[in-house]
Amino acid sequence: MLVQQQYALAIPGAIQALSFLKDIFGDGSIESVPPYLLLAEANLGLEKFQQCEEFLSLANWAILNNPSSSNSIKSQLHRNFGKLYSAQGKLDEALKELAKDVYFSSLEVGPEHVDTSGGYFHMANIFYTQHSIENALAFYDKVVDIWYKFLALVRNDADVADTFSEAQMKEGIDMLNRIMSTRVKLLGDVHIATGEVKVSEPC
Repeated sequence: MLVQQQYALAIPGAIQALSFLKDIFGDGSIESVPPYLLLAEANLGLEKFQQCEEFLSLANWAILNNPSSSNSIKSQLHRNFGKLYSAQGKLDEALKELAKDVYFSSLEVGPEHVDTSGGYFHMANIFYTQHSIENALAFYDKVVDIWYKFLALVRNDADVADTFSEAQMKEGIDMLNRIMSTRVKLLGDVHIATGEVKVSEPC
């Protein structure tokens, strides 16, 4: 439902998952973090910022109580905080959260991984909003470069794509489409950088 942007329909399933996990592992368990993050994303999509922040705070509390939490889950938490603060216009706070997202994702999978590219992308959007165009384009370049290399791997080994979820692939397509429209606006449709994004787009 989240992939299809049907945010209201995503909430009941996430609440049910959270209920099951609380029954099995108890309140404040690290296992409860993924449904908290899903609920936060759904409420962010519905522009219910207070509810989103409440779920992120619960997820953060569970992570703080479980020092062995993975870097991946920490990355997801900070990315969601970054997206929330960006939507609220708290751009400096958003950048700080997204920098933490990139840091933890880099520890988990490396700075050149497609999972890390989302953090770069959201930072680029904030720089663009702040009219820091050079920084925005530099971060967009990073995203395109990461996806170009990933798709080159897919072309050589189709099995690589099987490790990717529908949500991850849609996120990649959405990012590249946004970057292409921004490059067209800033650089023109025939600029080499615009063409680079078109080449990088997943089929």
